[in-house]
Amino acid sequence: MTFQLHHQQLQHLWNKKTYISKNKHRSPVPDGILAFESLFSVQAFSTKKENTKEKTFALIVIKRLEDELFTYRDTIRDRHKKYKLNWGDITLTPYNPKVIDCDFDEKKLNSAPAALIKIFQASDSLLVDINRARRSGEFSHDEYHQHYQHEITHLRTLIQKITIICRSFHEKRKTL
Repeated sequence: MTFQLHHQQLQHLWNKKTYISKNKHRSPVPDGILAFESLFSVQAFSTKKENTKEKTFALIVIKRLEDELFTYRDTIRDRHKKYKLNWGDITLTPYNPKVIDCDFDEKKLNSAPAALIKIFQASDSLLVDINRARRSGEFSHDEYHQHYQHEITHLRTLIQKITIICRSFHEKRKTL
C-alpha cells in the first residue's frame, strides 16, 4: 500500500533506501519504515490474548508512544493553522509539487503506525504551504529554509525517539 508525499527529503526520511548515495556505509539514522515496523511490533505484543508481564509492559509503552504521536500530529496541525493565519495569499504564484508514492506494509497498519503516516502527511502539507508562501513573497528564502529545516529536524528526532523506545521495549521485555 502507499501514501503520497511531495518532498524528496520527507520521502528519504520515510525510506532511506530511496536515496542512492555514493557513500557505501549505512546511515545510523533510522527511517520512517523502521519506526513504522517498530510501532507495529510493540502494538502486536500489547494485543496478545494471554495476560503476561510482556503484554502489560507493551500496553504501557504503546500508550506512551501513541500519546506522543497524537500530540506531535496536533502540534503540526496547530502550527500550520497559525502560519496560514499570518500569511497573505499563498496561491499567487502557481506551485504544483511532484507527487511521490511511499510504500508500507498494510498488514502492519494499526493505530500507532497509522498515526506516524498521518504525521508524515501533516508535515508534507505544511511544507507544501511553506513553499507556496515563499514563492508568493510571504518571506525570504532564508526564512523558508529555517522553517523547512525546523520541520525536518523535529520529524527526524521523533523517528529516532520512537525507534529507541521500541528497541528498549524489546530489550527490557526479554528480561521480564
